[in-house]
Amino acid sequence: MINTDYNYLNSNYLYINYLNNAQNAGVNNSSDLLSLVENAASQTFSLNQMYQQQSIMLSQALNNLGTYTAQLYQASYPLIPDSYPGANTSVFDNVAATSSNPNQVTATAQPGATIATYSVYINQLASAQLNQGAALSSNSITTASTGTDTFNLQINGTTTPISVNVNNTDTNQTFLNNMAQAINTANIGVTASVITNSQNSTSQLEIIANNTGTSNNFSLTDITGNAVSVSSTNNIINYASNASYTINNQAYTSGSNTINIDNNNLQLNLLNTTSSFVTINVTNDQQAINNTINNFVNNYNAMINFLQQNNAYIDQGIFNNMTNIINSQVANLQSIGITQNNDNTLSVNQTQLSSALTNNTNQVQNIMSGIATNIISITQEIQSSSITNYINNQTSSFINNLNNNINQYSYKLYNYLATIENSLLVANLMPVGGLLNTIL
Repeated sequence: MINTDYNYLNSNYLYINYLNNAQNAGVNNSSDLLSLVENAASQTFSLNQMYQQQSIMLSQALNNLGTYTAQLYQASYPLIPDSYPGANTSVFDNVAATSSNPNQVTATAQPGATIATYSVYINQLASAQLNQGAALSSNSITTASTGTDTFNLQINGTTTPISVNVNNTDTNQTFLNNMAQAINTANIGVTASVITNSQNSTSQLEIIANNTGTSNNFSLTDITGNAVSVSSTNNIINYASNASYTINNQAYTSGSNTINIDNNNLQLNLLNTTSSFVTINVTNDQQAINNTINNFVNNYNAMINFLQQNNAYIDQGIFNNMTNIINSQVANLQSIGITQNNDNTLSVNQTQLSSALTNNTNQVQNIMSGIATNIISITQEIQSSSITNYINNQTSSFINNLNNNINQYSYKLYNYLATIENSLLVANLMPVGGLLNTIL
């Protein structure tokens, strides 16, 4: 607490008055006068130190108020409802999807996904077409036609001519590498690679569709030369297929194993065929909500502790407004596992909060959104106003009084020293200048 007892300050006026009336009082000892001047100067110095200290502490308190206010604002924001002006997405909009068998089906939910349960059965996965050519002797000279060999590659209803240059000295491995490079350069939805068997010294061209589904079937046809014929790349070892599955007993097919439903807010990833139904549950993201509430409580407690520790510098109104919000919701907070402590901070019973989120998320949302909305209003007002508006009035008055007293004492002290230098008192006590030499 700041010492507001000014009695010890008032005694210095007696010293000044005593000095001003030294001749009338019969003082004729220079050491007595010097002691009184030094005492007055010491008191002025002490007052100035106190003023500087209190000013620094007040400045630090105001800076920290800005910091704690910003942190509490950020912690409250995810809890406010979407209807609040300027709100983005409430944490209560966050949803999570879980699978009863993530080895067969996984799910990812986006904000806005419908809270629901789905039963998924997978008859067949979507697959991509895979062609694998003949295994040719890697180091043998290729039998492909010398010159420019051109062939068509058809996929998704589009036919693209592709050319590869063949030299009469090219080996099979060189020819297949060049053919694979030409196909990949065309960038038309397939990927070609050369598989080399070092033990058998063979090479073969492999081509796979980049995407699954029957719409991505492809074929190759020679136009000039015999590149396709020599490489045997029209040999299909895996035919493209569509996924076949049911959701809630409704049959569907898809060219992809990634399924988007519920207006693209829920994504299912089909991983393996099933022998029984896989259950997908879409619920509120309770972990995200739990984390957000705990973060709010931590930042609220930090603000309350700060305000109580700095009540000599910060206006008590902020503390009162914030605790009044909580006081009006004590019973509701207790029903979801949040209690108010004797020091006005909050504590969270994690078990009870988790239970409340599981059994009645809407209740938790209504309570926390209401509190967060009111806290946001307070923090926004602080952030939009001059921070000096929140100085404790008593502290402000005390610091102003300190400054005024310093000015008064300094003026009297300097005026008195100037008077001494030219007064008859100096001449009566010692040789001219003696007292000044002693002081200086």
